[in-house]
Amino acid sequence: MRYEPFEKYILRKPLLPKELLFDNDRTKIIDDVVKEFLNNENFVASLYWSSPDLYEMINNYKNGFLKQEKISKLFNTLKKYCIRSATRCTPYGTLAGIAIRSLNESENNCVAQVRKANIDMGLFDQLKTHIENNAHFKYHLKYKINNTVSNIPGQYRYQEPVDKIDSERFQLSSLEKNEYLEKLTGITTLTDYTEIYNLFIDDFNHEEVNSFLDELIEIKFLVSELQIMLTGDNFCNLKKVVSKLVDHNKTQAELYCNICYKIDNCIKVVESTPIDYIPIDELNEIKKMLFCLGISEKHILHVDLTQSNESNYRLDRKTIRNINNLYSILYKLGGKSAIQSDLESFRQTFKTRYEYRQVPLTEVLDNEFGIGFPASVEIGNLNNNKLIAGHASKRGDTTKKKVVSTHLHDIFDSIEQNGDQILRLEKIDLNHLETKESQNKTLSIVGIPGDDFFFLQNISSANSCSLLGRFAVGNKNIEYLCKEITATESLYNDDSINAELIYAPDARTANIARRPKLSEFEIPIYNESSNTAENQILLQDILVSIAGDEIILRSKKLNKKINPRLSNAHNFNSNENNYYRFLSSLQHQHEANINFSIDYSERSKRYIPRISYYNIIVHRATWIIFEKDISLIKNSDNELNELKFFLRKWKVAKYVLLVKGDNELFIDTTNDSYLLLILEEIKKNKILQLCEDLTTDNKTLATNEQIILILKDTKSDSVRKREESIYKIPKFKRDFPPGDEWFYLKIYCNSNISDNVLCDYICPLIDDLLEKEVADSIFFIRYNDPHYHLRIRIKLKDINSYGDVIKIFYQTLNSCFENDLIWKIQIDTYSREIERYGAEEIVDAEKVFFHDSMTILNLLKENPDISDEHKLFTSVLNIDFWFSALNFSIQKRLDFCKKMIELFSQEFNTEFKSHIHRKYRDLKEDLEFFLNNAEKRQFEDRNSMISELKLSEKNLSNYIHMSLNRWFSAEQRALELMSFIFALKQYEKTLNN
Repeated sequence: MRYEPFEKYILRKPLLPKELLFDNDRTKIIDDVVKEFLNNENFVASLYWSSPDLYEMINNYKNGFLKQEKISKLFNTLKKYCIRSATRCTPYGTLAGIAIRSLNESENNCVAQVRKANIDMGLFDQLKTHIENNAHFKYHLKYKINNTVSNIPGQYRYQEPVDKIDSERFQLSSLEKNEYLEKLTGITTLTDYTEIYNLFIDDFNHEEVNSFLDELIEIKFLVSELQIMLTGDNFCNLKKVVSKLVDHNKTQAELYCNICYKIDNCIKVVESTPIDYIPIDELNEIKKMLFCLGISEKHILHVDLTQSNESNYRLDRKTIRNINNLYSILYKLGGKSAIQSDLESFRQTFKTRYEYRQVPLTEVLDNEFGIGFPASVEIGNLNNNKLIAGHASKRGDTTKKKVVSTHLHDIFDSIEQNGDQILRLEKIDLNHLETKESQNKTLSIVGIPGDDFFFLQNISSANSCSLLGRFAVGNKNIEYLCKEITATESLYNDDSINAELIYAPDARTANIARRPKLSEFEIPIYNESSNTAENQILLQDILVSIAGDEIILRSKKLNKKINPRLSNAHNFNSNENNYYRFLSSLQHQHEANINFSIDYSERSKRYIPRISYYNIIVHRATWIIFEKDISLIKNSDNELNELKFFLRKWKVAKYVLLVKGDNELFIDTTNDSYLLLILEEIKKNKILQLCEDLTTDNKTLATNEQIILILKDTKSDSVRKREESIYKIPKFKRDFPPGDEWFYLKIYCNSNISDNVLCDYICPLIDDLLEKEVADSIFFIRYNDPHYHLRIRIKLKDINSYGDVIKIFYQTLNSCFENDLIWKIQIDTYSREIERYGAEEIVDAEKVFFHDSMTILNLLKENPDISDEHKLFTSVLNIDFWFSALNFSIQKRLDFCKKMIELFSQEFNTEFKSHIHRKYRDLKEDLEFFLNNAEKRQFEDRNSMISELKLSEKNLSNYIHMSLNRWFSAEQRALELMSFIFALKQYEKTLNN
């Protein structure tokens, strides 16, 4: 087997046993359960940590202070709490807990239930803000520049927290550059206020300096030493800062000191007492002290539960073997996830905008100056080709939705054909699926074990610590497991480094985003890193590039590739912070969508059976109540009877789970008090999902546990191959700014007149510069950034002629301005695409560009009135000559075309591809005649000129792509696909003959 488990695994269990919901073999009436649970001190105490308001209402009920209408409301609220506290394994406060076990049973010493407490981060944030705003303290704190500040032309941009009434949000703010702000940008480590103050006191008076710095602190351009950390001890830091402030103003600081002392004492009490004990008097005293500061906070502590590690489940070799085999099957079946679709769109847009350059992350993700994330679509490319009119714009849908593999659709079809109660994957012929080699070195397996089954809930390979990190805080055994996992993953990094993302969308989210320090390096995004400055990678230090199909991050400071890691389970994909969302998404760029998920709303089936692979269940039997069913139930005279009729008609199991996203509620369909819970949900939803409950059957109460099992690759010695050693300092000069030997000009015009601009204005200039030996090489391409333009690059023999060349171009293009042919010209820095072509081939690549550019310009001049059809046919001929340059056989040419067409498959929809095939049928005879009779001199001359150059096969697709980009004035991607399909058809015809 390839994947073997680590020695330790995680066990999750609800607070209470499921037996409490039953009376022998029947479930109790839920109202009776609520009454019983109200006398269960463990349950009531756990409610306090989840909802202090609910706890207070319970106390009022017990003391007879609650009105009847509020009693009904209380009981309705408590019903779901009661059920989940005895059935739901996902930790929520202390209503469920976590434990660590060893596969070696002799090492599993019994561990009792204990609580782990920390200051609630919502309260910490309020104390932090209160201290920062205290006039007696703010000048005695240390500050540094906000770590999200980026240098944009004319501006400094940064993430600023706003709208802190309900929860913290961030907005992108900007300040106009000036010499005084520039002084502050170098303060990247915590610095005394006085030292910052002294930077400006020679230019301004005391009040002006304080006012200037106060404003920067208020808008968070400067941040204090109390910034929230996610891998450090915030409460310890708070106590240290408050202790320091006592020396400056004892009266003011003593209240903060007392609050910290009381909180510290409360934490010790909670962690050392039984789980049913609440230090309510101490907590109320803290609240009174906070009230004196104007802070009204109900949550003082965040409390988690460490459960007993007792379990009857034993992981066997058969289950591990079946998980391995199933993973291979799911990896073959897997399609792209919504995250990967975002990344694919980003790759395409990045290539269009930046080619294969390395670009600062802060520039790329700026929505105004860059492409953002998810990437914005290109603009300014006018489609004027009749062959694809009305079709090329119909690209693949990139909206956020679940992406289901076409192979999974085949399995769904077999469900409908067979009508089995259980669909067994081992009995389905999957040999036709393409074999894929997983690159993942660890896997995180989440599942529910049973006596004779294992329900596989989730597989993840992006970061195996994501579910564990939060619980490693204060639990050394889980922390050791996390560090063992990260160390294992780092073995395969070659010359790259893992870097932990440090970001909390709001203060209370920090409660579940905290984790120990797991990586040597950290990338802080507004929040504070607990690392030293040397081991922090700031956003402005990161460069982005594309190598092959991989998005690459590189640290300028460390000169190494960066692998971002997020070791918590926060749902980053719904976050609005571009940096956080993009960097978190990059964890998934090599991960297949291997989880067996079904969008029930699209399948219109009320019943989908269980799907399994031997003893591994990947999908529970599921029943869907659609909108029309809900309408029938709601409009009936007796809603309960109508619901029962539906359940009987579709043979819904006795014990099910009402599923809403990640939340699952245990339901007994034979108990009316449970059915009333379904009717409540029917009033609020248009579709409901019921799944079979695998942990309960009619004979016995099965195990009610969930395990998190981490597997490691024990067979593969390979490490993902890197395209080039692109993370090291390049061998050749990369950048040529204005005034250097490469003259680089951007000419902005509409695509439909770009050929005229090239032929009538640019070509005569180029010919003259080459003839007079002012230049020895030129090349051009067409681009959108996002506006359409021509990029002209000219290699000068003598950089002293740079000014003369500028003057010549400006004089020539002036008439273009007067005639509204162009609307902007711009001189820029030429950055060689070393990542794309390789350091050893870049010089020869530029020579290829030169000869190809001259070929295309000559063709454009010779054929000013060429038809769209003949332009397409010439493109097919061009491709064939590129193949000839590398001496490809017909079969190899055909295979290359197939590969390129496959790469285009995600970019264009099937309708457009069908349109191309129809066009080929219409034009195939004309194409055949053209290829047999066309003038080939220009392509022959080009191939002769490049025959002595170093051309690698891996760069052939790039050379063809750039050549067709030069040839077609607009919609080059669509016409490139069309050209490859036409070429493929011709090669198939040749081989068949």
